[in-house]
Amino acid sequence: MKVAELEEMAVKLTAPNQCKMAAKKIANRKGKVAVFLGAGASKVFGWPLTSELLPSILLGLKANDLFEDDRINTSKENDADRQLLRRAIAALCPGLNIRNCFSQNYKVQLPLVTSLLTMIDFSLITGNSVISGFTSEDTRHARLLLERAIYEIVEHEIDALEPGYWPPREPTKLTFAFFKWLDSLRGNSKNVGVITSNYDLAVEQAWKFDRYSRDRIEESAIDLGFPWLWASNSTEKIISRPADPKRRLYKLHGSTNWLRCGLCDRIHINPKVDVAIYAFQRAVDDNNVCHCNHSKLEMQIVSPSFVREVRSPNLNSIWQSSLDWLRAADDWIIIGYSFPDEDINIRSLFARAFSSRKTKINITTIQHGTNEQTKMRYEAFFPAERLTYLTGGLETFIKSLI
Repeated sequence: MKVAELEEMAVKLTAPNQCKMAAKKIANRKGKVAVFLGAGASKVFGWPLTSELLPSILLGLKANDLFEDDRINTSKENDADRQLLRRAIAALCPGLNIRNCFSQNYKVQLPLVTSLLTMIDFSLITGNSVISGFTSEDTRHARLLLERAIYEIVEHEIDALEPGYWPPREPTKLTFAFFKWLDSLRGNSKNVGVITSNYDLAVEQAWKFDRYSRDRIEESAIDLGFPWLWASNSTEKIISRPADPKRRLYKLHGSTNWLRCGLCDRIHINPKVDVAIYAFQRAVDDNNVCHCNHSKLEMQIVSPSFVREVRSPNLNSIWQSSLDWLRAADDWIIIGYSFPDEDINIRSLFARAFSSRKTKINITTIQHGTNEQTKMRYEAFFPAERLTYLTGGLETFIKSLI
């Protein structure tokens, strides 16, 4: 038996008890809690990993059903968009054959969608085209289409219920169990803040915000890190940041259900309806016009590119709120985040919060598997006496709570 197989067997045997003990220690301590959710957490909640995005996009291009949401654009326009994205991906990955790249072995060899976005961004920054025959406008359009593809894969189920309709993803049962446990910590949800690098709506759905009316949302007193507009064609209703939040959700890279106005910088959100799709609508109508009359509204996400920048005032406010909560919290629970060296913004966020604290902090990280590089990054970043490193994964952790 190989060493890796022995290590995996050992994790399966010991992880449940280790998770149970760690959860008990967290529950017995006092003070505030900051929960950081990385991509690995979203996988357990029912959403895809970054490594799964490009294979799903290629499948959609092969089947000609990517960009087929019938709420926006015509079939002819959608087909033209698929053709442009195919040309862009073929140019960025000349060795890639979209028709024959779906065997299991080939999927492992596919680059991350991060690499494609980074190449496009670098092209736009330097002014050097990396796609033959593409103007700078074509390149920007290709980038927008790649963002739309990411949005569709993240937000929608893979299989359509009917032509033109892909149902939104829904959280797993484990998701609700985990957030029920979080709500029980420290007496109530006021003392727990959730910070995430993910775009998906797992947290909002676990808290059932998609079922709330506008008045109920205001009563729930959730702090998103900025005041926002309830997306509506009729009334301009600003949801202010609550003075005494009952819940905190800080989405560092934006959300698939936010629309941003480039003029007044307001974020439009409708927790009950998937509205971000209207950012990709060619025609201008009530669905993608701000109350200040600016059009068109844009999807507010920070794409997974190595040269990405966070410039929006609303996102800057979220990052500041996240820093403040990390500094105030006595427990950090970091889930499904590998602490990669290239993620300077988030590493800096944790470093600033850790260095500016006046009291000691307890850090629990929940990872899936025994990746030595990830473990070494955590052990180099946090003092050993403050760090609890769990390798059983979030699913094992949640099952230990039930």
